[in-house]
Amino acid sequence: MQRPTASGAVSAAPPAGRAGGEDRGLVDRAQAGDAGAFETLVRRYQGWVFTLALRMVGDRAEAEDLAQEIFLKAYRGLKRFKGASRFSTWLYSITSHHCLNQNH
Repeated sequence: MQRPTASGAVSAAPPAGRAGGEDRGLVDRAQAGDAGAFETLVRRYQGWVFTLALRMVGDRAEAEDLAQEIFLKAYRGLKRFKGASRFSTWLYSITSHHCLNQNH
């Protein structure tokens, strides 16, 4: 999970240093059925996804529920991730669309 800043907030920026091959390797392993690789991605991005959801919905409990739903959605759609963008970009897209659709 991301560490809070001095003000106690968690950055809305994706975890640093993960844009390259490390995430891609984990995604490849997760796509091949390695549950541990996906678990590593969840741990790496859970604070970031929660923070994005919280900023969009404004309610901590709802953001926690949405974050779980978002990772479930990402897991189910992982086979469709082709690597044309960074994993964090793909996950941001899932997060923003999922949160926006909760209000409709």
